Amino acid sequence: MPVDRTSHLIAPAPEENHKPRSFYRSFIHFLFSNLGLIIIVIAYAIGGGFLFQLLEQYIELQNCQQGSCKFFSNIRFF
Repeated sequence: MPVDRTSHLIAPAPEENHKPRSFYRSFIHFLFSNLGLIIIVIAYAIGGGFLFQLLEQYIELQNCQQGSCKFFSNIRFF
């Protein structure tokens, strides 16, 4: 009995009432795929790093200024 091995390689004919996917549906589907989740995690980590630097730069500047004042106040000239 011969087996037709090429029948599964041919794409099925599209149905007449088949609606194409909307952009938003495709986008949501991509976001919840593995690649989409990896991209979201990487973007979240990078954004968190920038936010941390933004929030801490003022406090770090204050600490440096206070430390330099203490350092120079302890210096005695002969």
